[in-house]
Amino acid sequence: MAAKKSKKGMGIGAYAVLVARVLLGGLLCYAGYNKLMDVPKFASDIAHFRLLPVPLEHFLAIILPWNEIVVGAMLIFGIWTRAVALASLLFFTVFAVAVSSAIARHLNIECGCLGNADASKVGVLTLAKDAVGFALALFIYVQSIPAKVRKPNAK
Repeated sequence: MAAKKSKKGMGIGAYAVLVARVLLGGLLCYAGYNKLMDVPKFASDIAHFRLLPVPLEHFLAIILPWNEIVVGAMLIFGIWTRAVALASLLFFTVFAVAVSSAIARHLNIECGCLGNADASKVGVLTLAKDAVGFALALFIYVQSIPAKVRKPNAK
């Protein structure tokens, strides 16, 4: 089933991908920026998950926000879309594993997902947010695969 084309030639699917890119990119930029505003607090949030050695917690607290901002900006501007969608998939997979681990261990901790802007506790709602981010990233990734590759018989 082919997507309908507008007068300018951009299909409905292309608009959906653009909206998904801007939403996910904006979310990642927002999350990264908020974490950068208080790196020690973010390092503390990471430490509460009890998954990494202390030096890696501090390293992650410094590099993850910058990576979120760069990946988010690249999504918004459509730069290397497949690669940054794949990076986003990796982010949300790791986030979901960390959250699932905290839930399984009955840790009563804040997720630190959006830095100081989000003081919510780790739980099923946090996993749902990760699932939405994962779904958006997967949609962008799949839709950014050239049509010839997705449909080898397409002419």
